[in-house]
Formats: sequence, C-alpha cells, structure tokens
Amino acid sequence: RFPGNKLRYPFLGKPMIEHVIQAVLPVGFHRIYIVTQYEEIITLLQGYSLTCLFHGHPEYGMASSMRLGIEAAAQDHHFALMFLNGDMPLLSTASLRSLCERADSTHIIAATSNNSIQNPMIFPKCYEAELLQLQGDRGGKQIAYRHENALIKVEIPKWELQDFDTLEDIKRWQQRYEKADGSK
Repeated sequence: RFPGNKLRYPFLGKPMIEHVIQAVLPVGFHRIYIVTQYEEIITLLQGYSLTCLFHGHPEYGMASSMRLGIEAAAQDHHFALMFLNGDMPLLSTASLRSLCERADSTHIIAATSNNSIQNPMIFPKCYEAELLQLQGDRGGKQIAYRHENALIKVEIPKWELQDFDTLEDIKRWQQRYEKADGSK
C-alpha cells in the first residue's frame, strides 16, 4: 500500500505524523501516548511532550497497539482514552476539542462523517475491559456499535478524517493545498 514508513513521509513540508501531533498537543490532554513500530518515529518525536511506546509485534494488529496504549495509561488517573491514527494529517485541533467537549464517564464519543463512525474515538474508562479483549485488526468501532445507546456521534468535516494510505493519497491532497495556496 505505501512504500516505506508513511508517518515520516513529508506532507506540506513536514512528516505526516507531526501534523497530527501538532493538532493534538494544544488540546491539553493529561498524557499522550504514541504506539509505533518504528524507532525513527520515536527519534523524530523526542522533542514533543508525549510518551512513545515501541510496538515490537505490529503483525498482531491494531488491537495490540491499542492494548499497549491502554496498559501504559492504566497507571494514570484518567477517565477516558482517545484513539486516533497518525496518518490523518488534516485533522484539526478544533475538531479534537469538539470531541473532547462531549466526553464523560459513560458515553463513547466518535467522529463521524455522513453518519459513518470514524477515528478519532473516545472511550471512557468503563470500556477498557472490552477494549483489552480486542484481537487482530479489529478496533474500537465494533465496541461503539455494540453500545450504540451510549454512542455520541460528532460530525467532523470529511476531509479532516482522510487517512493517507497510499503515496497517491498524499500527492493528491498536497496538490489540493498547493492549488489553494492553503496550509493547515
């Protein structure tokens, strides 16, 4: 799908992951954990106020990445966890804050576009046991669907939720920004 480490690939002048980190930091989370299989991502992010967790077995799937983050956060006194991907460089701080404003101790908060559940998602502590039971590439979406009565959907502009899975995705969005002379 992508030749090499896409999180380091330049988008609008900096690695893709840095766009995400720079959207996340101003939100004011108690603690930020980055789970990665890449030592170079850990090195790249050393100057930021966050904790990187090395994932030595990415072949175990997304659920194992989530489990590493949950276990690391277990010692913190948190009431909820937000999960988001590092390949969503168009995500804004305002959208992240919009999700956080709705967080409480009982509801799952999910970004949506056209009523379709997407990442980022926020899970209160009461769902941690279920999250820890996830296996393979199954993420929190299945838990959100299982508990639809506790799900709050927050509409986020579709373009912000765009994840970049291919080199063509990056080039296409880079061209859009360059034509509009815009920047994030």
